[in-house]
Amino acid sequence: MKASDGKLYFQQQLLSIINSCKPDTVIVTEAVSIQQLATLTKLIVRYQQCLRNIKLDQPIIVVVLQGIKTIYLGEEEYIFQAGDLFFVPRYLALDVINQPDSNSHNYIALVLELADNLITRIKQAYPELVNHLSDKPSNKIKLDIPLTPQLQQSFIYLVKNIIDNAIDNNCYLHQHRLIEVILLIFQQQGEFIQLINPNLPTHIIYIIAQDLSLPWSTAIVAQKLNVSVSTLKRQLKSYNLNFGEILTQERMKKAMRLLQENKYTVSEVALACGYQSSSRFAARFRNYYQVNPSKV
Repeated sequence: MKASDGKLYFQQQLLSIINSCKPDTVIVTEAVSIQQLATLTKLIVRYQQCLRNIKLDQPIIVVVLQGIKTIYLGEEEYIFQAGDLFFVPRYLALDVINQPDSNSHNYIALVLELADNLITRIKQAYPELVNHLSDKPSNKIKLDIPLTPQLQQSFIYLVKNIIDNAIDNNCYLHQHRLIEVILLIFQQQGEFIQLINPNLPTHIIYIIAQDLSLPWSTAIVAQKLNVSVSTLKRQLKSYNLNFGEILTQERMKKAMRLLQENKYTVSEVALACGYQSSSRFAARFRNYYQVNPSKV
């Protein structure tokens, strides 16, 4: 099955389940809780919706059923169409545009909000798997979730089971279906667990990666993490790291990527990576990579 065919099947199956609901079905009128592990909500927007600088309190998994969702996260743009499954982390400032479908004039999506105790439950049940995946490096925030036939079917079963048993919030089949979906995502995209439950260095990388040209400092990041500067420094010390090392690493990685594109001058790359002085940037780059930026 082609990827496009799989997306179409996924979209049509979920729309069929949703459209077959009676008007008083719980998911039509309100969110459905899954044993306090997650919440499923149907989102409908009939006019273009622009949301600026929003931050989620909990991570969410979203599937677009009609229309287009565009997410701007720092310098990155993500576009999701009908049939796409994707993830949005919490705490990060992002801009969102929900664009209704030109035919139905609706933007429709299913939103699965994940609770903290879901990951706790998975950690307790599968400690070796979680520890293995948590060690995998993740240098870029990937929001899209590749759809395999098994994941498609598992997600469809989850939604159908929730709707069929919406009144019974204690239905244990909800829990098993939900954990199955999360494990299937982990299986093919190990860094997903770091997005849901990032360790401190990874969380800092996600924050500063939104715009590395900004004058990031320990104080600014500590404020975004709702901790004191001394606490942040102490916690980073347990990883044998300091904030300056993380910031330099991410700026240098971005600088190398931009220079290798052969589209920008050294001065432009310096500014994009937070250096007002080209000479200071060149010295830092040379010290980090043992090569002059002009020679890349």
